[in-house]
Amino acid sequence: MEAVLRYAGDKVAAQTPGQSFPISAPMKSCRGFQGIKTSEIVIGGKNYRVGVVHGIAQARRLLNELMRVGSVKFNYHLIEVMACPGGCIGGGGQPHSLLPNILSLRSRALYSIDRDSKVRRSGLLIITSSLNPKPRPKSGFGANLF
Repeated sequence: MEAVLRYAGDKVAAQTPGQSFPISAPMKSCRGFQGIKTSEIVIGGKNYRVGVVHGIAQARRLLNELMRVGSVKFNYHLIEVMACPGGCIGGGGQPHSLLPNILSLRSRALYSIDRDSKVRRSGLLIITSSLNPKPRPKSGFGANLF
């Protein structure tokens, strides 16, 4: 969720030279392992309601609520659904641990690395930039890949 919000914030901030988009308290409220989290984020002077859902059962609960009240009353602009508790850090590709707090430890380590990183936007990383060279093809097979 934070990566998407950073990207959107950067796009808006790019229209105002010298601005950057900080990680705000509302963005931090999307962190954690609770089943459903909701936050209000301000980007470019507009409020956006975002949600993060952990686990398929919680996603089903949220979708049932959406169907019950309808999309207008539901009032989310963006919802991130993570099948695994804690997202990818709790997924099947991670080493299994007997520590009961392993997800919390992994999460804290990742947020610490993120906080101390000079580049905090995936699109600005050298490896990501080299995978997405510009200019992009405007026609032919390559145009369909973007």
